[in-house]
Amino acid sequence: MGSRGHAILGVIVCVVVPLGSWLSGPSPGYTMFAGYTDFRLECRVWEGAEARPISPAALLPYASGYLKNLLAMGEAGGRVRSVDALRPHLGDVAALACEVPRATRIELALHETDETGHLRVTRASRACAR
Repeated sequence: MGSRGHAILGVIVCVVVPLGSWLSGPSPGYTMFAGYTDFRLECRVWEGAEARPISPAALLPYASGYLKNLLAMGEAGGRVRSVDALRPHLGDVAALACEVPRATRIELALHETDETGHLRVTRASRACAR
């Protein structure tokens, strides 16, 4: 492949793929080149009739991989490229939080602010079997 072929391939990879991805909705092809999201995760644990906030870092012993990184930043918040992988799995994180001793119910709130200042809050709750 000559230099002309490399240039065409470069335009396809660097312009056409992200633009096509953006037109079809947010997806990895677009978000890897796009802005950031500021996020904060609030956790509330119910022990019987009493609720208390806990740090998402308290869930670190029960988590692994990318989730562990997000939980480590969670309470103070952080800036990441996307929390799209976390949002639909908040219920799973709530189930993980049921590992906290004496927890009878878990409530989570994921606060996201995009680069335009738009705030999105996603909530999940789960009763813990005891």
